[in-house]
Amino acid sequence: MLMGADSTTHEFVEAVATEMRSGIECAVQGWMSRFADVVHDAELSPDDKVEALLQVLEHYKEAVGSQRPRTTQGCQRSEKVS
Repeated sequence: MLMGADSTTHEFVEAVATEMRSGIECAVQGWMSRFADVVHDAELSPDDKVEALLQVLEHYKEAVGSQRPRTTQGCQRSEKVS
């Protein structure tokens, strides 16, 4: 294999990883914003906030096709790539 091909492959993998990271960060920020909107809504009673948070959680489960959120068990936290 040519050295240039290794460089091109590495650049491609880096570009794909960057796009994936960006998409994941965007998705997480979107869901966190939904939770924060409920928590900071001064017009909702504590009971209404719990109900609204449960609705956001149900929407999340529907969006990812899961009956319940996955736990972090078995997930490894990686160091942030700079």
